Amino acid sequence: MRRKKRGLLSYIIIPLYFILILFGLFSVVWLRTEIVNAEYRLGRLENTMTDVLKQRRSLFAEKAELCSPSRLENVATQKLGLTTPEREKVFVVKRSSAPSTYKAGWDVKTDSLRKEY
Repeated sequence: MRRKKRGLLSYIIIPLYFILILFGLFSVVWLRTEIVNAEYRLGRLENTMTDVLKQRRSLFAEKAELCSPSRLENVATQKLGLTTPEREKVFVVKRSSAPSTYKAGWDVKTDSLRKEY
C-alpha cells in the first residue's frame, strides 16, 4: 500500500478552515447575545417612557387643578384675605400711545439764536 504524500499546503488549509468555522460560530453566538441585550435595553427604555408619560399626564392635571379660577379665588379670599373691590374703588387707566424716542443731536434752530442777539 502506498500512502499519498500530503503537501505542506494541506497542513495549513485544513486547520485554517477549522479556525474559520469556529470563528464563524463564535461570531454568530456573540451577535445573538448582543441582539438579546439590545432587546432587553429597548424593553427597559419603553417601560421608562411609559412611566415618564404617566408622570407627565399627572403633572398636567395637577397644573390644571392649581391654575383653575375657582381655586385661585379660594386662595385669594381665604389665605391672602383679599376681597372683591367695590365698583367705586376701581379705576380704569387708559394706555397712551407708545412712548416715542428722544432725538438727540446738534440741530439748533437758528431763529431762537437770532432773537437773543
